[in-house]
Amino acid sequence: MQLNLEGGHTATLISCYAPTLGATFEEKILFYEQLGDAVRSTPHNHQLFVLGDFNARVGKDHILWPKVLGRNGFVRENSNGIMLLEFCTEHNLVVTNTVFQQADRKKTSWKHPRLGHWHLINYILIRQCDLCLARLTKAVRASTMWSDHRLIKMSVFLTVKPVRRHHKTVRKAKLDVTRITEPSARNLFREALCGEFSTNESTEWSDFKQIVEKAAVNVLGYQRIKHRDWFDNQDTKARGLLDNMHSTHLS
Repeated sequence: MQLNLEGGHTATLISCYAPTLGATFEEKILFYEQLGDAVRSTPHNHQLFVLGDFNARVGKDHILWPKVLGRNGFVRENSNGIMLLEFCTEHNLVVTNTVFQQADRKKTSWKHPRLGHWHLINYILIRQCDLCLARLTKAVRASTMWSDHRLIKMSVFLTVKPVRRHHKTVRKAKLDVTRITEPSARNLFREALCGEFSTNESTEWSDFKQIVEKAAVNVLGYQRIKHRDWFDNQDTKARGLLDNMHSTHLS
């Protein structure tokens, strides 16, 4: 998804779901190849956000993975995590979950069903040069029910450009049908219709409609729009209601 930002900038969001730890190596390679194609196709001047369930633990060895991991990772990495870290190194991405110092409960996003341990497997990745845009990335608990997954939320410095819709209203002029009540206008309208139908013997509805409209325009003409101030027309009644409201309030 792409979002238009103020100043002519663009934010590109890529949502993905990586193979689990039990998937084959070929499936994992195919996933990162496809994700790599999506990242490379994103223009460099776009603010890139890669969000997803990577089913990977990246650990906290920020010395071994400089600029990719922050100083606030969680537990140890696994084989899926190594693949994710290598991917981030190749594409100059940073794991924003590991950048901000906070309690472990605000880092972890999934609870192991058998061991009961919480792990960090869901991430938000951005380009290293755009790290200054990130304010905070944290896990958020569900407010209505318990779940073994937690939502990962990220606050960023972005200003979305409002969508400007141009509504062009075309008002069709209305015929002054009130003139048909005048006997002279009725007679002229009847004569115009008879004259047109006498020279046109077509039975098509479009022709009949065109003849009637032409005669109506020539005889009746269009309404003249005159804007009136509704308050002035009802000044006496409105003033009485206001005076009654004020007297009731004071009493």
